[in-house]
Parts: sequence; C-alpha cells; structure tokens
Amino acid sequence: MSARECAESHGFSFLFLQKIITKLRHSGLVAAKKGVSGGYYLCKTPEQISLKSIVESLEGEYAVVPCLQQLSACKMAKMCKTPSLYAVIQQDISATIEKYTLAHMNSMMSK
Repeated sequence: MSARECAESHGFSFLFLQKIITKLRHSGLVAAKKGVSGGYYLCKTPEQISLKSIVESLEGEYAVVPCLQQLSACKMAKMCKTPSLYAVIQQDISATIEKYTLAHMNSMMSK
C-alpha cells in the first residue's frame, strides 16, 4: 500500500501523512525504499518500537507540565509546591508508554 493509499483509507491527507513519515524517518523508526516495489518499512520489529519512541519522534520530549523540561518555563516555579508530584506523574507516564509497543497497539486494534 502506498503512503497516498494509506492516507486515503484512513481519512486524512497525504501531506499530513508525509509530515508524520518524515519525522519517523528522522528518528530512525522507518526508512524508505525507492523503486517499483518501494515504500516505507519499519527499521525495527514492532515489538522493539515503543509507544514512547513514536510519541517522542512526533512530538518531541513529553512533559506533563513545561517546568519539568525547563524550570524557567513557569512563572510560579519559585513558590510551587507540586513539582515532585508532577515528576512522579511524569515518571509513571513515561514508564507506561515505554512499556507498550507497536505490536501491542496492533493487537489491540485488531480485536
């Protein structure tokens, strides 16, 4: 299936899919093969590709609140009483999305 056919079959634009594929290629999750039988392919098995690696490829490093990435991003940082709570939440989310793989997603979608 070509990228264009994939986009059309899922109801979104080809340009949107191209942007996603470009980010996934830059992160090394997918690669392209040119030619008649060309297309895109995974660089690792679905079991080796975590949801976290996909999210970070598309969105960058994830943080539940901006101050976890950069303390100066929050005007309330000096008087905030919750950074340790946010850090724990961040660790839990990160561990969960690292645990699930593309294979898990595929099996959940095929049920």
